[in-house]
Amino acid sequence: MKNINKPLIQNQIKEDLLSAFMQLIDQERLIEQSKLRLIMHADFNLFDAFKIFDQLSRGSLTLSELNAGLTNNLGIVPTQEEIDLFFQRYDIDRDGRLRFVEFCDAFVPLDRNYASVVNSR
Repeated sequence: MKNINKPLIQNQIKEDLLSAFMQLIDQERLIEQSKLRLIMHADFNLFDAFKIFDQLSRGSLTLSELNAGLTNNLGIVPTQEEIDLFFQRYDIDRDGRLRFVEFCDAFVPLDRNYASVVNSR
């Protein structure tokens, strides 16, 4: 017979879960705010942003091309872990190349109205 009074998860696990959940929400909010600030620049478009990294115009990026674009063109020196995390999140087909559509997913806001603004450029 099951103990119906026993909590599903221990208090410490519950607190850690809540903390992780709140941190995820905060990070998602910050990301969306950054995306909205970016698209408010009338001259911003995803194609030109992608070209910063796709120097050979192949329509996709490797880890090293993303790293080179960040370092050489934007002055950001990411760690390998940061590059790997970005690829893990946005390389949807897991082919080791970030296609233009996958790159766009990183910068298009969730709000449909704002998304249509940036997608129309």
